[in-house]
Amino acid sequence: GTCGAACTKIMGQTTCDGASACEWNVADGKCYQLCRYAHSSETSCKADSRCTWDNQGRRCTQDCQAATNAGNCTQVSICDWVTPQNSANAVTSAACMQKCDSAYLDKASCNADKRCLWDSTNGVCRKTCEALSTDSQCVASGAICLWNEGLRTCQKRCDVAADSGTSCQTLPNCMWDSDTSGCVRACNNTYTRDACAANTYCRWDTSDNLCVTNCRRITDQSKCDADPRCLSEWLPGFECVTKPYLRFKNKETCNGNPMNDTMWDPVLRVCKQSCHLQNTTALCSAEPRMCRPYGASGCQKACEYKYAESTTCSADGGCYWDAPRSSCVTKCSQIAAQATCESNPTCMYQNGTCTLRCKYAYGTDKSECEKNTACTFPTATGECENTCDKPTATGACATTPFCYVS
Repeated sequence: GTCGAACTKIMGQTTCDGASACEWNVADGKCYQLCRYAHSSETSCKADSRCTWDNQGRRCTQDCQAATNAGNCTQVSICDWVTPQNSANAVTSAACMQKCDSAYLDKASCNADKRCLWDSTNGVCRKTCEALSTDSQCVASGAICLWNEGLRTCQKRCDVAADSGTSCQTLPNCMWDSDTSGCVRACNNTYTRDACAANTYCRWDTSDNLCVTNCRRITDQSKCDADPRCLSEWLPGFECVTKPYLRFKNKETCNGNPMNDTMWDPVLRVCKQSCHLQNTTALCSAEPRMCRPYGASGCQKACEYKYAESTTCSADGGCYWDAPRSSCVTKCSQIAAQATCESNPTCMYQNGTCTLRCKYAYGTDKSECEKNTACTFPTATGECENTCDKPTATGACATTPFCYVS
C-alpha cells in the first residue's frame, strides 16, 4: 500500500489515481490518502473537510460536494449527480450529493430532504419515488413506490402518502379503505384485472375492460356524488349504487331489478332511476316526460308510463284516459312547465296555465268552444279545435297557443 504521507507528495491526478490508497481531491487539485484509510471513526472523518461519513457502509469516504461534474461524482459509490430533472425538482441546480441511503439513518432527517423518502418496512432512506424514471427502479422500491402503468411514472404508494381518511381523499389516485383504515390505490388507477379483484372497493367492468369503483362500498355521500359512475339513493337510508344505465342494458333486466330503483325509458332505450327516488321537486321536474311531482316533494311515474288501461288510469286523480289514442295521459292541470305542457299532445299553454286543447276540453259543445278565443268550431267537422284566426291583436295572437304573428 501507500502511506498517507506518500500520497500528498504525488503530483498529478493520473499518478494519484493509480495509487491504490490515494485519491485526487478535485477541490484543491491535490493528492490525499483515501478517506477510508485516513479516518477510522465518524468524528475524525467529519472533521476532515474533504471527507464525509457513509452511514450505510459505516466508513469514511470522499465528500460528494467536492465533485464539480457528473463524471467525478459518479466515481464515488455513495454519491449521485443530482439535477432538477432527475430529482423531481427537489433541487434547483445540479450538484453532487450523498445518496439518501448513505446520508440518513432515521425517518425525520430522511424525509426532511426533498430528494428522499423513508422506507419504514426496510428501515432505510431511499430516493423519492417521483425521481425514479423506470419501472424496474420503481419496483425495486416497492415498499414505498408504485408504478403507474397508465402514466408510465413512479408514484408514492397511497399508504405511504397518507395516513388518514382526510389526507387520503385529497390524493387523486387514492381512496380510503374503511375496512382496513388505510389509504389504497384508487380503482381508476388500477390497470390489471387481478389487482382490481383484490380490492373489494373495485370491480372489473368487462364491457370497457377497466377497473371501476364498486359504488355499493362507498359510505360517504359526497364521495358517491363525486364519482361519475355512482348515484346516491335513499332506500330509505343512504346507499351508493352504480348508475342505472351502467347496471342494466335492456328493458327486461332494468324493469325486473329486485331493488325496484330503476325503470326503462322506451323512447331513449336506456335504464333510468325510478321516479319515486327523485325525492325533490327539482329532480322530479328534471325528468318531465317519465315522472310527475305530487305533494310537497313526492315524485311518481307519469300517467303514460304508469297505467296501460282505462280503469286504473281514471282512478288516478292526476290522470285521464285518452280514448282516441288508447293511452293514459297526465291531466294538463297537473303540468306546471310550459315546455312539458306543449309537448303533451292533449294540452295547450294558455295565459300561464296548462289546459286541455280545444278538442279535448269542449268536444262537440259548440257554445263552450266558441267562448275560448283559442278555439273554433268548424261546421264541417262538428268538433271544437284550436285556431289562430280569432285573435286579431298582435298581443292576443302572441299569447294564443300554437300561434305566432306573421
